[in-house]
Amino acid sequence: MNQRALSFLTLIILWSLSAAHARTSYKITEGSYRSDLVKRDVPYWAMVPTVQSRFPTPVVYFLHGRGGTPRQFLEVDGPKILEAHVKNGGRPFAVIALSGRVENRDTYWVNEARGLPWADMILKEMIPALEVKYFVGGHDENRMIAGISMGSHGAFQLGLNSQGMFRCAAGHSIVVRDYATASQQFPVAFGTRAEFDRRDPLTLLRAFIDRRQVPLKKVWIDIGKQDDPLFLRQARLFKQELARIGYSANHGDKLDVDLTDGRHDYDYWKKRMPEYINWYSRCFLSSSR
Repeated sequence: MNQRALSFLTLIILWSLSAAHARTSYKITEGSYRSDLVKRDVPYWAMVPTVQSRFPTPVVYFLHGRGGTPRQFLEVDGPKILEAHVKNGGRPFAVIALSGRVENRDTYWVNEARGLPWADMILKEMIPALEVKYFVGGHDENRMIAGISMGSHGAFQLGLNSQGMFRCAAGHSIVVRDYATASQQFPVAFGTRAEFDRRDPLTLLRAFIDRRQVPLKKVWIDIGKQDDPLFLRQARLFKQELARIGYSANHGDKLDVDLTDGRHDYDYWKKRMPEYINWYSRCFLSSSR
């Protein structure tokens, strides 16, 4: 086949894929998973394409912030923006939002030092079950994790504690707590200093640096200029360590700390949601580091 014919065929294929994406519609469901590990029903929210291919659909696991619910993806206009993204030719992917609360307590998405094995429940029970139910994910190249505020801590803690499970991780209005405030405000989740270190994204990341390993293919972190000073301080430390391990814009990463106007609120998240959705899609398309 000559170059001109090959170029024409490529255009036809791309047009066909774009047209197929534009016709994609989504089904939204809410449900619960009965966990043996935590002995209770755990709610979730799912947005999955109605037309499935022969292969599992890429999936973003989305984690809410403190006091939130799995519906937070809906509350930040995620469904509307994802549907517009696909209609305009973007690659479809599923979103499954999980729960990080038990009764009136925020688990911080960790195996609680004095409570429930919430992280194990998500990684070992809930994700495998939901991927069979909705025909999504299946392997790390088809799976990423993202979250807002407390959910950003969860995204990196789970991503770093389960190397090889997620392709990318994203943290929006990123919260990486220090031991003093974590132990004071969330003693059930974080426990002693040694227990905190096993749950702290910054400590976990530094261990990868010491081993000269890159734990995730792509990362995104952001936090607005007007966010909480403590969160900003910790975010700068986390950005510094991510840069040390080699994450940068040159590889498709986003380390947007203290660059964009915004507070720790819904106005900020809604404004940036189109950027988030576009990056999630590109995570699945991007080449390896």
